[in-house]
Amino acid sequence: MFQLPRNYSVPVSPELTQLLVDATETHLRARGKDRGINAVTINFRDPDYSAEAGGYHPVEIRIEISEDKGVLSYITDFCYVGQGWCSELAKELDFDFESGDFYALDLPRQDLANCAEFYALWQDNFLTYNRMGVFDVTVTVDD
Repeated sequence: MFQLPRNYSVPVSPELTQLLVDATETHLRARGKDRGINAVTINFRDPDYSAEAGGYHPVEIRIEISEDKGVLSYITDFCYVGQGWCSELAKELDFDFESGDFYALDLPRQDLANCAEFYALWQDNFLTYNRMGVFDVTVTVDD
């Protein structure tokens, strides 16, 4: 239905690319819609993740779509910060493919291309957790 290019400043693996395409296409088929989509946001959530118990961090991935071509916009990894009743979900990592920036909690923004090794490690871990089946996946479409 649509494709994601492979020419990013960090190495987006074929496995991650296929995961995103499959999740999007499955959702669109279920809605009976495959045209006129502007973007999709895919959320990966561990239903047991909490500030008290920990778990696998929630991840949000956005893809902008134009003429059946998708462009990875961002990947954001969230975590709880704070303690007890004061804890809140916050961005821990943000790989911003549109601006070419990388953000990590408590660190200054950096050029995404300079974080390729870290991104590859994050990606490998995320894909392993996904293969383990720890995430509930939801897809939101912007028409």
